[in-house]
Amino acid sequence: MFKKVISCFLVLLLSFSFVGCKNNSTKAVSKDKIISLGKNEGNVYSNDFFNMTIKIPDKWVVATDDEKKSLIEKGSEIVAGEDKTKAKQLDLAKLRTLYLLVISSKGTQVQSVDNPIFMAIAEKISFFQGVKNGAGYLAEVKKQLKALSSTLPYNLDKEVYTEKIGGKDFSVLEATISAGDIKMTQKYYACILNGYALSFITTSYDSEGAKSLDGVLKSITLK
Repeated sequence: MFKKVISCFLVLLLSFSFVGCKNNSTKAVSKDKIISLGKNEGNVYSNDFFNMTIKIPDKWVVATDDEKKSLIEKGSEIVAGEDKTKAKQLDLAKLRTLYLLVISSKGTQVQSVDNPIFMAIAEKISFFQGVKNGAGYLAEVKKQLKALSSTLPYNLDKEVYTEKIGGKDFSVLEATISAGDIKMTQKYYACILNGYALSFITTSYDSEGAKSLDGVLKSITLK
């Protein structure tokens, strides 16, 4: 279950079927401000485009580009299945989405309930029609989670709410899924900044993992 769930939520933000989606991989917003993946220095991740820093907990593992690519490809296979149209949409979506940071307490290859995961993603908002804020973006995330109900029966009863992160208002969607005695909780945070949907996704299986992820969120600065 673990690998399947992790792969699916990695690709969820790529899989929206928006009318008028453009095949354009340009990352520039203006001549003097271009988005980048950011950088890690010691236990601090920074991204000048968003004026953002995130503290990485001691001994946590930063996913390599190859590890992120492997998970994304696996997630694409699960979401698209035999649907060639959906597979093509996912391929196009990869052009507009940047996986800025993926960290976990034990590494993304470890399938364990004591392995909370944090992700930071940026997606160019000009590709979407009618999405003007974090709540609108998460409404589309929710649709995709519901569409996967036969494979991953998420509980999405809680309404989207607002939470301050780094001094900015982020909309928050909570999703849970149970398998036997295991309960996974995912929280999707979204805010529109500099023409991009900046999103954080946290995944935990117990209160200790949730507490660790809260610490990561509280460490975020956005100037």
